[in-house]
Amino acid sequence: HSGWQDNLSLAARLQKSLTKAHPGLCRDINLRSASFNEQYTKGSLLIEAGAASSTMEEASQAIRWLSEALAEAIVGDN
Repeated sequence: HSGWQDNLSLAARLQKSLTKAHPGLCRDINLRSASFNEQYTKGSLLIEAGAASSTMEEASQAIRWLSEALAEAIVGDN
């Protein structure tokens, strides 16, 4: 879709921030031609937390860290 570069830029900023704060937390960004409705809103991303081997506590912690990185990306570090 036409805004995919904006979405990729946001994903890369989030990944960089999370990797700096929590090395090893993020996997590589997976680019696909499939549509998951990200084309409808600028900044839309499909984010998966945890894996089959993750505990609920681990996935919950990852989401907390993600929320912090999202807030920083949206609001900025004033």
